[in-house]
Amino acid sequence: MKNNNQKILRLLAKREYQENKRRNRILIGTVAFAVWMIFCVFSLAIGKVQADYLLMVRNGGTKASTTLENPSEEQYRKIQELAYIRSAGMETDFAATDAFLCTVLDETAWEKMQKPAYTDIHGEYPTKEDEIMLPMRALKLLGISKPKIGMTIPVTMTDSEGEERSGDFRLSGYYTEYVDPSMGKAYGYFSQKYLDQLNLAEVSRTLLIEQSRSVDGQTVEDRLYQDIPMRDDSQQFFGGTGLGLEAVTELVGGYDIAAVMAVVILLAAWLLIYNVLHISYGKDIRRFGLLKTLGTTGKQIRSIAYRQIRKIAVLGCLWGSVAGVAVTLTVIPALLSRMYLHGLGKASAMIAFRPWMLAASVCFGMLVTFLGAAGVIQKIGKLSPVESIQYMEKVSVGRKSKRQSKDPLKAMAWRNLFRFRKRCVLTIVSLTLGICVALSAVVITKGTDMTNQIEAENHDFKIMTNISSGTISQYPTEETYFPENLIEKMTGLDGVETVAKVTGGYGKLQLDEKILDLRRETLEGNQIPEENAENREETAPKLYEFVAEQVSDTYLEELKVFNEEKDLGLDIDSVEAGTGAIMLHYNLFSRIEAQKGREDVGETFSTYTVQGEKTADMKFCGYLNFKEKGLPALDTTWNGPGIVYFLVSEKGMERMQLPVQTFVLEMDVNRSMEPMIRESVEKSVDSYNMQFVTGSSHGDYISDARTLMLVSKSELLSAARSYIASSRIIMYGLCLVLLFMGSMNYFHVIVTGYTVRQKEFSVMQSIGMTTRQLKNMTRMEGIFYGLIVGVLVLTVGSGVLGAVAVVMKSRVGYFRFVYPWRELIGVLLILGGLCVAIPEGVFRRMRKNREIERGF
Repeated sequence: MKNNNQKILRLLAKREYQENKRRNRILIGTVAFAVWMIFCVFSLAIGKVQADYLLMVRNGGTKASTTLENPSEEQYRKIQELAYIRSAGMETDFAATDAFLCTVLDETAWEKMQKPAYTDIHGEYPTKEDEIMLPMRALKLLGISKPKIGMTIPVTMTDSEGEERSGDFRLSGYYTEYVDPSMGKAYGYFSQKYLDQLNLAEVSRTLLIEQSRSVDGQTVEDRLYQDIPMRDDSQQFFGGTGLGLEAVTELVGGYDIAAVMAVVILLAAWLLIYNVLHISYGKDIRRFGLLKTLGTTGKQIRSIAYRQIRKIAVLGCLWGSVAGVAVTLTVIPALLSRMYLHGLGKASAMIAFRPWMLAASVCFGMLVTFLGAAGVIQKIGKLSPVESIQYMEKVSVGRKSKRQSKDPLKAMAWRNLFRFRKRCVLTIVSLTLGICVALSAVVITKGTDMTNQIEAENHDFKIMTNISSGTISQYPTEETYFPENLIEKMTGLDGVETVAKVTGGYGKLQLDEKILDLRRETLEGNQIPEENAENREETAPKLYEFVAEQVSDTYLEELKVFNEEKDLGLDIDSVEAGTGAIMLHYNLFSRIEAQKGREDVGETFSTYTVQGEKTADMKFCGYLNFKEKGLPALDTTWNGPGIVYFLVSEKGMERMQLPVQTFVLEMDVNRSMEPMIRESVEKSVDSYNMQFVTGSSHGDYISDARTLMLVSKSELLSAARSYIASSRIIMYGLCLVLLFMGSMNYFHVIVTGYTVRQKEFSVMQSIGMTTRQLKNMTRMEGIFYGLIVGVLVLTVGSGVLGAVAVVMKSRVGYFRFVYPWRELIGVLLILGGLCVAIPEGVFRRMRKNREIERGF
């Protein structure tokens, strides 16, 4: 008959647990801390990534990162089948009104691309011919501030064939979008049925593509060109980095770095639990040896041990979960409750409670606890009763020094440190790993702070004229649109340190020039008919406005190096000589067109004044894509797809004989004097603009292109203050958790070590060592730990931080590396404080519990 000893095993397990109550509390605290730390770290990181992703989606107005213009049905089908494409939907633009663009979306484009970018969505997407869906921005322009579903909206539109259409539509839905109004009109959505009944021959169709989050813009573009045949030479993909990847890149530099940091964090947590378990179980092995002498089998002993571990793991995970949920649901929302994400929602939404993350943290805590204990428990089962009773952790044998130490306590502390070499190495490695991860997080947090982006991409003040090549013909051409006396007034202010100007001129060229072959169709569509054009001779050449920017010789030297590296085929020498010009564009040409465009290099084209007088013949020196990765930084005036934009040298500007204008004035000033200078600059700009006011409203002058526009860095920082503050709270909270992990790692390991060394301390006191000497010895052990870890962090850790900085700089252009001296010193001071506090606390408790009485 089988003997059932389960009740006895449960009783023994309970008594063993009570016997090791103090040790078990430490283990429970260790497991709880590991679960709490993992849950908080990953919740903070994921919350930050998702919040930034949401910001990008809403600011961009779509989840799509890549587009294809006028795709065929076959291309659409093939793209949807590609493994690295998450979704693709069709957008069709067929008309425009004064308030919005008229657009039709298919189901995928609406549900997966556009809808996630909007909030406060009321109603449904249009399905009937007479239905329309509009954003609040467009409704307000129509004079409707309180829309109602089903209300009638009168619409007058100009379709893609130039025909004007009017009708009444029923409002099927409305929503709030967040795209900057300066980027263009909002979208108004119509049904496919309405578009079909229009029977338009020409519409603009764009395939919106969302690629896998791990694929960057250049990669997806290359792969799409390989997998999808182009319809003609002009068709092209516009590849952008996926918003998810961009959010992760801004946080930690990319998925690869995120994965490495996640593994290191989990490894540090595993080492923490493993160290505490292995240090504390030596005493248990000896007790289990006594049970073996009484006939307890190895299987039964393992059952007793696992029962204890199960209770420790469950209690630890429970307390860790409670602490993690409390932080996520109370502390973080309270800190972020008054902050907003650029007006796109409450900042407290950056951190949401994620049950799956909590479950994963608990599973990891349970798994690590059981795996960490498994080695010791298996060892218990294999040892004979005699071996178990006499078990002592193996002492590492080192070479004895023949020289006698002047400080015996220091020598003893050093020997104690490496007496159990495996334990020491694991403790040092886990502590160093934790601190390095924490300091890496600090470096990344400081380097990717949005303040750095604003600082790197903006001067303290930027004043630019609103005149562009598209409006220059409407005003007197001999006029200076940014007066030199105003420039001298602003640049002469006390505190102005550096000044930079973007200069150039406006002119015209013939629309039938060969260098415009690739752009002629687009430019003809943008051309505004001239007054009395019907009275002009048919043989007169059609002229189109252009802007020529004068670049420095230094910039041309940088461009020459870039041209050779990228093999762009530009003729920089002719530009430097003043006989040639480079045409700047923004992703206007497909790869086939860009290659064909090289054939135009060397062509001659004529330039004219805005009045139409010929001034010079210039040599065409090639097309330069402003979006070319790695292009030397270049400040420009207004530009875009419909603008012909040339880059010329100072000699080239003289050859063109165009009136030189200042497009942009940039100033950097003494930081302490910035408020005073800003006030003075604002007054100067406002005073200049007031001469163009045409109505009673002070804001009416904005419609006049001769006005100036002021952008100050301090205002940009002020506008982003709430987001920056909320982002810093999250990121510095993440860093503090990681730094706390390193400190608690040390705390748990050292306290556990002191607890299991109580018998050793009693023996040392029995042979004459005083409590004070014992405390000093243990303090010196802690100091040695701190010194070793400090040296490793300063050497190996500094190398790691440098590598992180190099990678981040290559991926985030505005990244700024700052060595975390304060944080490192703070951690070392905390370790030093623990070296003093832990022995004091341990010996005080030992005295209170009378576990060692001699010497007290």
